[in-house]
Amino acid sequence: MRPILPPDIDLLTRAMLPLPAAARPDAVQVILDRAELADRFRKRLGRVHPEHGDGSILWLVAGSERVSHVFCDSVYCEALEAVAGAIREWRQRRATLSRDRFRTHQQA
Repeated sequence: MRPILPPDIDLLTRAMLPLPAAARPDAVQVILDRAELADRFRKRLGRVHPEHGDGSILWLVAGSERVSHVFCDSVYCEALEAVAGAIREWRQRRATLSRDRFRTHQQA
């Protein structure tokens, strides 16, 4: 997946605002998984994925409903916290999968 930059985090947070708080972490996971899939597709085939774009979060959330919201009010901060936590969990899951694949490859 392409690097996650501060503008990506803001756009992702704003895209999460219309969702119920409980649904936000799973929605972020879906977006991150799609971005990773699109980036692998782009690297392998040399073109953007037809549904998920170029592997950037910007591409995935650009067409979604985003709320124009004041920075740092409590609603925005709650959504930002959900986004940051989901990114952390996604990275931990990816690291565990990579470690497990490495161990399996060593044992073979």
